[in-house]
Amino acid sequence: MRPILRFAVCSLLLTANVTLLFAQWEWAGGIYGGSLGTVGSAGKWIVASGRYAGERIVSSTDGGESWSYLPGVGPTVFNPVLVTASTDTFMLAVGAGYSVFRLRDTAQTWVRSDSGLNGAPIRQLAVMEGKGSSSDGVIVAASPSSGIFRSTDQGVHWSASDSGLTTLNAVTIVAIDSSFLVGTSNRGVFRSVDQGMSWSSWGAGLTDTSITALATSAGWVFAANGTNVYQSSDKGETWSLVPKSAPAQVLNLVLVPTPGKGLGVALFVVTSAGYNRYAPEASDWVLVKAAPSQYINSELQPFTMTVVDTVLYTVDYNQMACSSDLGGT
Repeated sequence: MRPILRFAVCSLLLTANVTLLFAQWEWAGGIYGGSLGTVGSAGKWIVASGRYAGERIVSSTDGGESWSYLPGVGPTVFNPVLVTASTDTFMLAVGAGYSVFRLRDTAQTWVRSDSGLNGAPIRQLAVMEGKGSSSDGVIVAASPSSGIFRSTDQGVHWSASDSGLTTLNAVTIVAIDSSFLVGTSNRGVFRSVDQGMSWSSWGAGLTDTSITALATSAGWVFAANGTNVYQSSDKGETWSLVPKSAPAQVLNLVLVPTPGKGLGVALFVVTSAGYNRYAPEASDWVLVKAAPSQYINSELQPFTMTVVDTVLYTVDYNQMACSSDLGGT
């Protein structure tokens, strides 16, 4: 991978002569040559991709301090943001056409990794570290038309794994402790406690059956449907509505750990109107950054924000911004 530029990111507050995006956001410079459409993270990886097929992908493995171009044919549209399966030696991403691609440090080249998927479009990936037959854990993929697929060899091979599901419309998935939760577009949430091999309906109090996003951090799980956001403190067994509806339809959920403060996690929503943080002390939503520019394709917009440790990253056309203070709110 060819290094681009090395610099400190989001480590200090901005001085007056630095252009602010909104509150305490700063440009994560050093990424030039092509537009940016999505950003995602998993493990040590932060990955940003272009808006069009054929554009380059950039990545960082040191928290954004330095960036490199990723070579080879890979996910150039739609979701390296869904890079939710990774270890120190490999990374999986959902790319153009919602196919799965795989990158190994040793080869430094993207390859398709969809044996057994049989052409099924994949919407999201989740990994359970150290729980499978390999040291890298079981990986589960959610397909909006073909249900659940499972891999125990770092995503090289996949097999259908939808025993117990009453729908094949799986759109979002997370791993929490020793279980997986999958959100569907018409049957609510299902849980697996046997590494993704079988599933059962899960979640008292979750009255909406069309789930568009799931996120988990610090023992909490959040689910979204339209402008409704649900929260669970018991791994999805019971749910309650966040007291106030989101300001616009929720496209994605992002959680930032806040150890020792409040719930221990800050809740952000990505909507067509921008990024908002829920302020539980006021039971209200606070705008932290305006919506991505008109150059961001609406299909990519859910995947324009991610978090690494406690730092937020967003993309907007051809630049990336970051915030280490919850967007300054």
